[in-house]
Amino acid sequence: MNQPRRLVDFQLSVASIVSGCITVASFMVWMGYQASQQSSKMEALTQTLTKVEKRLDDRDIRLDALRDAISETRTETRMNSLRIGELERLRK
Repeated sequence: MNQPRRLVDFQLSVASIVSGCITVASFMVWMGYQASQQSSKMEALTQTLTKVEKRLDDRDIRLDALRDAISETRTETRMNSLRIGELERLRK
């Protein structure tokens, strides 16, 4: 049951080693290029997000001012209704 061990001897040519190295190197360069493109896209998205946040803040300020104006108008309308009612009551 003692079988002799076999050693596998891979013989690679210089051309195949160089070809493999060139393939790995070109893949790494391509990955670096893709990463830099994604980085620039992330920067553009960050700038867009900042603009959108500013627009939302401005909109919120305008909505608060509009809400205050509506509240003030309602109060004035109530006061005017009370005054008109009082004048009509005095007129009778």
